[in-house]
Amino acid sequence: MTSASRPQPKRASAAELNRGLSNGIEIAGVVLVFFGIGFGVDHWLGPGHWFTLGLTLFGIIGVFARTWYAYAAEMDRLEAERRGTPSPVVSEDRPA
Repeated sequence: MTSASRPQPKRASAAELNRGLSNGIEIAGVVLVFFGIGFGVDHWLGPGHWFTLGLTLFGIIGVFARTWYAYAAEMDRLEAERRGTPSPVVSEDRPA
């Protein structure tokens, strides 16, 4: 079998790579910011790590929920585009 007969995988565009990179940085940044705020509050108030734990979990849950809803909105937009109907949700990346 020659290399010409094998299907070539689709290469990601620069925009797709940039979006993935920015999503990863956003996730890490949000978690680190909430961890830092919680750590600072715990250091200021005294012993215990409840604010660190609570705010870190709050950041993780919040960024997960935001990612979930952004993904669902993008999939709804793509499905509507595939069907040829107007999109019910405006994506963050595209103006109305």
